Amino acid sequence: EDINKMLKYVVKNVSHIDPPTTTVSPSLLTLLRGGILQVGCDAGNTTYSSMTWSTTTGSFPPNRHNINGNRLTISKLENIERSLTCSVSNLAANVSATAHLTVQELPVAYLSPNTTSVVYKIDDNVNQILCLASGDPATNSMRWSRADKTALTFVETFANRLTLRRITPAKQATYVCTTTSSIGTSTTLLDVTVACKYIVSMLHWILTFKVSVGIPSELPMMTYLVSLQPLALIRRKIRLFSEYPTANLNYHL
Repeated sequence: EDINKMLKYVVKNVSHIDPPTTTVSPSLLTLLRGGILQVGCDAGNTTYSSMTWSTTTGSFPPNRHNINGNRLTISKLENIERSLTCSVSNLAANVSATAHLTVQELPVAYLSPNTTSVVYKIDDNVNQILCLASGDPATNSMRWSRADKTALTFVETFANRLTLRRITPAKQATYVCTTTSSIGTSTTLLDVTVACKYIVSMLHWILTFKVSVGIPSELPMMTYLVSLQPLALIRRKIRLFSEYPTANLNYHL
């Protein structure tokens, strides 16, 4: 009888503790890589003894996160943080709620082979140059165009490939690689220079040559450096130098 009285006293006087009603807000997030995330945890009106945050990696780098009360802030977001869980405990239970995070990355266009400037000679047949992009979500469009708005043929720009068959002076231009995803667009440029065969052969021979002219002793020695000048101008200079009776032409190729 005494025990029953004691139990009735305990039931009557000990307050009832409810489990926490844990929620996180917002619960669905889509942010850019490198951005900042802020999310809050709410335990309702219940009394709790602890509140902790965790992620799919188990912990947060100390230099990228901050917990202030019930709010979590993460800077310089990476793709590894795909879920964020708030756990709240009291004497009645341990209850968790999770925010799901999608980290996206804007597209960045690049070329393969990786170059921004090329020199071709007339009648060359050029290997394909690919217009590509990194990013998440993946790009859904990769295309070539010319900066001067000149139309390109289907053969020249099939899919994401730039193929310049039989190089002519008309194909000297700036070509634009444009990539597009559902969240943005990125471009990169390819400068194509068309040179005559003579000039390109000079490029293969270090692009320069010196014309050293021996002048009578009363005049100083003159050294001329000629690089990538029109062929007619180069020949004109050589004829001018050769008019001196003591001229000595040395080509350093």
